[in-house]
Amino acid sequence: MELQKPLYETVAERLITQLEAGTAPWQKPWRDGEPPSFLPVNPSTGKRYRGCNAVQLMSKGYADPRWMTYKQAEGLGAQVRPGETGTTVQYWQFDERAGPAAAQMILKERPHVSIATLFNAEQIDGLTPMVLPPQKWHPIERVEQILRASGADIQHEESNRAFYDSDADSIHLPLREQFATPAQYYAIALHELGHWSGHPSRLDRDQVHPYGSEGYAREELRAEIASMMLGEELGIGHDPGQHAAYVDNWMMLLRNDPLEIVRAAADAEKIQDYVLGLEQQEQEQEQQATQQAQAPAPAAVKAEAASLRDPLAPRATFLHVPFEEKEEAKALGAKWHRQAQAWFVPAGVDTAAFSRWSHPRPVPAGQERQLQPGREYLAVPYGERKAAKAAGAAWDSMAKSWYVGPRGDAQKLARWQPGNVDHEQSPAMRPHEEFAQALRAMGCVVGGEHPVMDGKKHEIAVEGGAQGETRGFYIGHLDKRASGYIKNLDTGIEMQWKSKGYRLERDDRKRLLAEASESLQARTAARLQAQEQAAERVRKQLTELQPVARPTPYMQAKGLAPQPGIFTDREGRRTCVPVIDVQGRQWSMQTIEANGNKHFAPKSRKEGCFHAVGGLDALAKAPALVIGAGYATAGSLSQSLGFATVAALEPANLPAVAKALHARFPDKPVVIAADDDRHLELTQGINPGKAKAHEAAKSTGATVLVPIFAAGENTYPAHLPPITPLKYREHLRTGDALSEEQVDALEQMKRATSFNDLANRSVLGKEALDRQVRTLVQDAVARKSLQAVAQQQAQSAARSSGLRLG
Repeated sequence: MELQKPLYETVAERLITQLEAGTAPWQKPWRDGEPPSFLPVNPSTGKRYRGCNAVQLMSKGYADPRWMTYKQAEGLGAQVRPGETGTTVQYWQFDERAGPAAAQMILKERPHVSIATLFNAEQIDGLTPMVLPPQKWHPIERVEQILRASGADIQHEESNRAFYDSDADSIHLPLREQFATPAQYYAIALHELGHWSGHPSRLDRDQVHPYGSEGYAREELRAEIASMMLGEELGIGHDPGQHAAYVDNWMMLLRNDPLEIVRAAADAEKIQDYVLGLEQQEQEQEQQATQQAQAPAPAAVKAEAASLRDPLAPRATFLHVPFEEKEEAKALGAKWHRQAQAWFVPAGVDTAAFSRWSHPRPVPAGQERQLQPGREYLAVPYGERKAAKAAGAAWDSMAKSWYVGPRGDAQKLARWQPGNVDHEQSPAMRPHEEFAQALRAMGCVVGGEHPVMDGKKHEIAVEGGAQGETRGFYIGHLDKRASGYIKNLDTGIEMQWKSKGYRLERDDRKRLLAEASESLQARTAARLQAQEQAAERVRKQLTELQPVARPTPYMQAKGLAPQPGIFTDREGRRTCVPVIDVQGRQWSMQTIEANGNKHFAPKSRKEGCFHAVGGLDALAKAPALVIGAGYATAGSLSQSLGFATVAALEPANLPAVAKALHARFPDKPVVIAADDDRHLELTQGINPGKAKAHEAAKSTGATVLVPIFAAGENTYPAHLPPITPLKYREHLRTGDALSEEQVDALEQMKRATSFNDLANRSVLGKEALDRQVRTLVQDAVARKSLQAVAQQQAQSAARSSGLRLG
């Protein structure tokens, strides 16, 4: 019996098909005034289905939003029609009650998953017709209320662009009169408010990615699903046309990682909850204001009210109360001041009870009307925002500044006090020079060609690294505003860089280097401990698996026969590849799903570790160290050569694995079987398969083998217009720039990169693999033998000469 796919894989596959046809739930346009398609709801419980379950149910295409189980339908006096097929949803329980009277919630060691089968109202006879609830507010008024309550910086400009600037924390929209209807304006505004919610001071999503990148498309997917949910909740419609350019990227995301739809739907729910929470906050504030206006006003209260017309009136003790703590502050007697958009302590109420929310601060000259009273503001550079937030800093969207939050650590936040920060800027400098300063500040060794700001990934040496090693990398862009990304692999510190036009001062560099030095030892110890724990988990997991007796689905697709040392689950669906070091100790395991998706054990050690096809003992007897990037390639090579081979498991690991094995078996010749990623060379300007193979060969004196395919299988047709990385990025952004023929040519090239592809996908077949590999490996073995003989003769001659001289 074939094992049923995980729900998220089924949902992802259906969504990929619907994305191609333009019928995914968030691709369906719905205008103001048209009959809405409400989010899935259970009429028995009155609760809405959420996250991936909601997307799963909406993708079924029913017009009625009501879903229920078979028994729930019977409870409503209705009956599921015979022959109807249900839809599966999943519920995850991550905690449970324990302790006396079950009063304590504890996190479960393993989350419990329960499955339910649901039927749509259109599959059920005897249900009463759906009655739409009356709206309490006009939809447009509701959205205006939300935008007002958010306090977001919304700027209207005479252009056709709508976007959120994460650096400035501002939303930019065309003029209102440029929209055909108010509903269209508010739908776009809510979409950008969804992006706005991801700021570090709010939901803190990773938003620092260049336009057209995978990370950018991932954020757009979340905002688009949230926009659909909000449009239906608020009755203003949803227009997906503006974001159609991301369809190809979304399909790629779901193909590479089906779980992405689960994460995206969960984040979209958080966005919707956050945005609708703003509406609730605004309603409560209006209710408070109404109650205050209707209450009797004695002379003292009237005087206080008059003073409060000025947000900075000295008689008002203003507070910063987080939304989730507002009920506690209200219970103590705090009031909301609408003009100042802040909580305050009324006259006659003891302020001592509010000390946790009250922080006096100096007001910089010229900014009195921008900063809110009661907040101690900080000077936090953008690149240090996460560290400041971890120490208790909070973000003021009106002042566009960080300040000491209610639980801020004064000692840790002292470094960002205005008096401790030098605000003076050096003269403006060119982006290359500025980026070089940032690289040096991150401990990178700048010289020669560096920095190269061409939008490609470049490896670079770091201070304290071994000669010839590149333990850092960067990507620099020269767009309208120069930007980039830097990471020092030794310290683990990374920087999202944007040009500011001034020099990074010596003190800033010293501070970054000091942080790196302090954290390196702790990070290394923590990483080693996590790797030890992961290794122990993997060894226990291995006892629950069984050796492969017949090929798994992945092995069948790759033409691989069962090999000792490969394991699978009881159903024989997964391919589990142990990962060891040169001493034979297991550190990790690569799990390959039936659909080819691969993942390693979390937090496990991979660098310098590998899988020996046939076992480590067999590898010790092999005449050569033949190393491929993936398990499928190493398996094909072993079948062809008749002896054990090595899988480094990813191209980036080739240099470390080759170096470790060469040190363990110095008498064996090393042969690197490279992948030829020509499609990446065209679209991204890099060929990691060949680059890493040659890097491994450089340190070990290895021979590099590159597969040779039939004409047209791994070469770009000469009759087609050339493809550049710039054109490909434009294609991802707009869907244009490349013709259908060009896209098909790239897809063909993706299927012909490795020696396993040569054996199984090329018209040349396994005979070509045998012909290309066997002779070259035999030559490498022969050369190594000749070198060994020559070395022995030289040593013998030296000994003989030494005896005569003595």
